[in-house]
Amino acid sequence: MDVGSAQFLVFIEYTESILRLSTSSGTGKTLQVNIGMKPDNLSWFGDGKLIVTGQLQSATSIFKCVAFDRNICLVPFKIIEVEPDTLATVRVLADGEKMATYAAATTGLEVGNELWVSAFRNATIARYRSDKFSQRYK
Repeated sequence: MDVGSAQFLVFIEYTESILRLSTSSGTGKTLQVNIGMKPDNLSWFGDGKLIVTGQLQSATSIFKCVAFDRNICLVPFKIIEVEPDTLATVRVLADGEKMATYAAATTGLEVGNELWVSAFRNATIARYRSDKFSQRYK
């Protein structure tokens, strides 16, 4: 990613629940942080902050659920906003830990003042509507 004059790479380690940041020049120190979930996909807010979506169960439990023929896999998830320079969690955007109708989220994307969420075992997209998404740019 190239944000302004800064160039860096963000890696996810799914099985270890790790986000890792490395500068492309190799001169900076690599940052690493355990985020307490299995990070599945990254996307970006318009201002350059990361949107990290991941599951809250062991990889074994998740893979077992994927193998079953179900419409919904009841795997809890979280979506967090992360400051890419420090990998600090800014806030929790969606907490699907106790959801019974939508679970196993894999991606969160900013669309206007909504967060659109997809899942690996669900044929629908969840839409989180909130003024707090539009407030980010005021």
